Amino acid sequence: MGTQCDGYFEEGSGIHRPTFAAKIDLTPEQFERIFEFVHAYDYSKYAITGNQCSSFAAQVASLAGVGLECEISMPLRNEIYLFGERIRFWEDPAYSQLTISSPDIVERSLMRAVMEGKATYVK
Repeated sequence: MGTQCDGYFEEGSGIHRPTFAAKIDLTPEQFERIFEFVHAYDYSKYAITGNQCSSFAAQVASLAGVGLECEISMPLRNEIYLFGERIRFWEDPAYSQLTISSPDIVERSLMRAVMEGKATYVK
């Protein structure tokens, strides 16, 4: 449930324009690990709570030695009323929140990494 199986590797930035960019100097070993990760990554399976662009960026940064936060958790009410009908979302409190990766969280974390000297701002 929830996994989209039509993803693909995008050469370049597609139509997206970064709002913040940084450079991380790599050792040859880090480059090799990232190269292997990128080529082994399953781009065909993307999901809002799994693999997607923000989690991918955080994983690559981690291989470069820079830990980036990427997740945000949002509380979910256990039920809502829609058109007079009660719709139940969950009974077990384990499902009371949804955790997803967010580009905003990655960007804020990347800005922090630049301020801490772990990455270099790129104009």
